[in-house]
Amino acid sequence: MGSEHAQHGSHAARLMEQPISQQHARQEQQQNHQQDQQQLEPAQQQSLSYLLNIISQVAKDDPTGVFEYPVDGGLVPGYYDKIRQPMCFHSMRTKLQAREYRTWREFAKDMDLIFENAKTFNPSQHRVHKLAINLQRNARKLLQQAELPARRCVHALNPDGPAAAAAEEQAQILCCARDDARSSQLLLAPTASADADEAAAAAADGTAQE
Repeated sequence: MGSEHAQHGSHAARLMEQPISQQHARQEQQQNHQQDQQQLEPAQQQSLSYLLNIISQVAKDDPTGVFEYPVDGGLVPGYYDKIRQPMCFHSMRTKLQAREYRTWREFAKDMDLIFENAKTFNPSQHRVHKLAINLQRNARKLLQQAELPARRCVHALNPDGPAAAAAEEQAQILCCARDDARSSQLLLAPTASADADEAAAAAADGTAQE
């Protein structure tokens, strides 16, 4: 996520300049949340509240709201040229309420994306970069501790049901495993090729000496 005016524009300034719009956004979010909960079964309402609370627990370590709302591209030039998958706490809440998270992995990935974006855009010595490292560490610890119940909550909110969510999650795990295997092969291939070249060179050198 974003940066301060001294470097690329100020999130703090943006928050100060737009208090009314943010207040309206919060009110709209609360109204949408209430409407969505009215359409959910009691167990699904509990699942939604549990996951929203996880986001709130992470966000409490961001008192100035640096990661709360999408970055204003007008105040932070070049942000969307560098960050292709923006994410913030508000967007995560919106996706939760719309039941767009079909698996736990998708939820956890978006949470981590918030801080990875901030570290990518801001220099390592920048305040926002350092803040992102701190929140990411706390968020990962919290997600690890809450993984089992939170996973069940995400599955309960999947529009196609828990069974479909479990199947999708398993498919994602297998896909990641295949990608990791391909990456390992690509990393090993240059080494194997170099070894083969060295062996061929040694053989040729031996033949030349004979």
